[in-house]
Amino acid sequence: MNWLLLRGLARDSRHWYKFPDYLHEMDETQNVFALDYLGVGSKNEENSPLKISTYVEDLRSDWLKLKEEHPGEWGVIGISMGAMMALDWCDRYEDDFRNLVLLNTSTRDTASIFHRLSFEAIGTFSKLIFNKDTRDREKKALSLTVKMKELPDDLLDAYAEFFEDKPLRRINFLRQVFAASHYKLPQSIKAKTLVLAGKEDKLAHYKCSQEISRKLGVPLELHEQAGHDLPIDDPDWIIEMMRKHYFISK
Repeated sequence: MNWLLLRGLARDSRHWYKFPDYLHEMDETQNVFALDYLGVGSKNEENSPLKISTYVEDLRSDWLKLKEEHPGEWGVIGISMGAMMALDWCDRYEDDFRNLVLLNTSTRDTASIFHRLSFEAIGTFSKLIFNKDTRDREKKALSLTVKMKELPDDLLDAYAEFFEDKPLRRINFLRQVFAASHYKLPQSIKAKTLVLAGKEDKLAHYKCSQEISRKLGVPLELHEQAGHDLPIDDPDWIIEMMRKHYFISK
């Protein structure tokens, strides 16, 4: 199984940090790739689109080149806004991916605005967008999204370096928020879908994931202690849930 990783709002492929290493440890994994969407990382000079579907078209053009070099079955894992892209992708190109994993995501039609973005998150982001101290900004952002561990210096240093190397433009952040806020859930998904969420998510309430699971009729697993950034909080748990639902015979 080849895996494609899609990161969320204001993050790029590097922010998966060590999670790809955990995926590689699964016997079923062949290759792991993370792509940048328009406006972040290697594409930070591009304008972020106002529609999730436009991000997907650009990502798919990159992925098709990867697929030529790495044939076989593919799965996609998306977190937050990246999960919205994964949903849209699997809705419109239903044969591209066999498996779909959604991490702490939401849609316009499955939750209220304040379940999708908490008061705490709104207050934090409104301050961070004007904070010029890169490391301090990343520390405060991670303190909101990571709940299970003390923030190690190597993580803070890496995230600060990511921003300094490929900074996110404020206008692109706002355009991404607009796109995410307007995305609606598809009626059904062909790919074998698994919804994962942390009950301590202070960004998007876990009830958003519960409603997505209910409407799509797909399994949901909840982590009792993890926050929004599940790949940082507990990557082992994600792998355990994927093995349970995809690879262990029942």
